[in-house]
Amino acid sequence: MRQSEKILLAFLLLGIISLGSFVGWKYFNSSENKNTIAIQASPPSGIELQEKLEVSANPFYQLGSGKKAIGRLPLPQKSQNENKNIEETKTANKNTNVVPVVAANQNTNANLVPTSVKNSNTNVNPVLPTENTELFSFAIIGDSQDFEKDNPKGALQKAVSNITNANVDLVMAAGDLISSCDDNDCANKFNDWKSVISPILSKTKEVRGNHDRSDRSDSSVADKIWQDVFDLPTNGPEGFSESTYSFDFKNVHFVVIDSSKPEVNLINKVQRDWLKKDLAENVKENTFVFFHEPAYPVSSKRGESLDVNKNDRDALWKILKSHKVSAVFSGHEHIMSRRQVDGIYQFIIGNTDTFDHDEPKSGLVEYFYKGHHYAIVSVKGKEITVKIFKVDGTELNSFTLPS
Repeated sequence: MRQSEKILLAFLLLGIISLGSFVGWKYFNSSENKNTIAIQASPPSGIELQEKLEVSANPFYQLGSGKKAIGRLPLPQKSQNENKNIEETKTANKNTNVVPVVAANQNTNANLVPTSVKNSNTNVNPVLPTENTELFSFAIIGDSQDFEKDNPKGALQKAVSNITNANVDLVMAAGDLISSCDDNDCANKFNDWKSVISPILSKTKEVRGNHDRSDRSDSSVADKIWQDVFDLPTNGPEGFSESTYSFDFKNVHFVVIDSSKPEVNLINKVQRDWLKKDLAENVKENTFVFFHEPAYPVSSKRGESLDVNKNDRDALWKILKSHKVSAVFSGHEHIMSRRQVDGIYQFIIGNTDTFDHDEPKSGLVEYFYKGHHYAIVSVKGKEITVKIFKVDGTELNSFTLPS
């Protein structure tokens, strides 16, 4: 190629390049294309970027209504070191944050566990004490008809002193408080008796014995004197106000029956019908029944107690058994004896301050004592223990009823 041709070709190529540069410059500087490039070049806003990242990170993510679908953006790949650091961070968080939270939740839930549920976990509230597990005690004084008001060394005075020191919650007097209830001196005798037991009088409930109603030409007068002198419950059957009654103390239902009205040696049908209703309505854990004349005498009062009217006696005992009475306490026989009859224990506490009766026949009772005495019964739930003491406070015997 000639030199002149080469120069012409060079100018031609230069012209083509210049023309292309001019056309390109015009294109990129036009307003429409400038805006388009700006939009394409500007980065997404913070919200748009967050939405794109959420869509990309969560395969189950669904945009809410009205949102324009945005294409997934691939998450940047993390190096192995970065992944390792993330796992270590999760583990550290688990140890420092999650564990204490769980422990706190355990303690909170533990407080919601019913107190009746036993659990070895020390965080669980302990079982709260109830009346079923509370220990309490009551004393029983027997026949005291020969007490002397002004004798500080008398048997009744000694018993009262030791019962006071024992700090019992309740006292039951099992009848024959006085020697007789004659026409002129009955109220005074009762008031003398109350004076002797004054340290424990406020916590004492009385059971009427045959001597507390006897020697009256008109027995209704004796009934009126009894009601005037003593302040006892009046929830018994009609005609037996304050001589037949019941009351509750702690987890025990106490029942008192009059074995001297309308006549001695008998607990009649009126009282038995009331007893059935009373026991049927009882909701207490234990039940103790008191009447003066024993159902099953073991000594000198055999043939002079409820055994005189055996059919009535047996009907009474059937009621006591059917309602699972815990124990029966009587007086009248001037000894102490313990005997089980058809599954129910009968305790005779019959001589706190009077003369002695004969010892029982061999094999008739489980235990007996001849001499001045009183009893203290302790109750803790269904655990019932009867302790016998001399009036000077010496313990003679302790017996826990079978549960």
